[in-house]
Amino acid sequence: KISDVKRKPADPPVREQVLEFFRGRLKALWGDDHRADVVEAVLSAGFDDLVAARKRLRALEALVPRPDFLPLAVAFKRVVNIVEKQGQDVAGGGVDPAQLVEPAERALHLAAKAASSAVAAAILRDDYPEALKEITALKAPVDAFFETVRVMAEDRALRENRVRLLKDIGALFGQVADFSKIQGEAA
Repeated sequence: KISDVKRKPADPPVREQVLEFFRGRLKALWGDDHRADVVEAVLSAGFDDLVAARKRLRALEALVPRPDFLPLAVAFKRVVNIVEKQGQDVAGGGVDPAQLVEPAERALHLAAKAASSAVAAAILRDDYPEALKEITALKAPVDAFFETVRVMAEDRALRENRVRLLKDIGALFGQVADFSKIQGEAA
């Protein structure tokens, strides 16, 4: 009987297989001339536009050796870790500015809004060095936020709003690369 025959698990859709094939090829190709972790960071942010992905790769590779990059990557990783651990419990929606009570969180929200507009404009122009410049300008407000704001506040509404703010920051970085993929002391 046909119903008695064990079925093998369904293969991933063809589109996913093709994308994974191209991702592997790009990783190998670009890995010959660029740091593997930087390639991975760029590919993790998407590669549906190969020309743009290549420009993001070049821009990020120029930024990574700078001495101010490692603290930026550490700040981003902290954002990502909090969002991954706490984000599942947060209801959808945007940041409610009325719920921003601490000066550092208000400052971060304003800086993120300004950076978001500037990053979007830079990306439209395919100016990834400029997009990264705008993103790196968030380091000081992110640091101030983490130094003075307790993300996991007792008040659920405050906590969720703060996690949403961090989600926005993570998404802003993620338009160029997944900074959490950058490795080591040279990062």
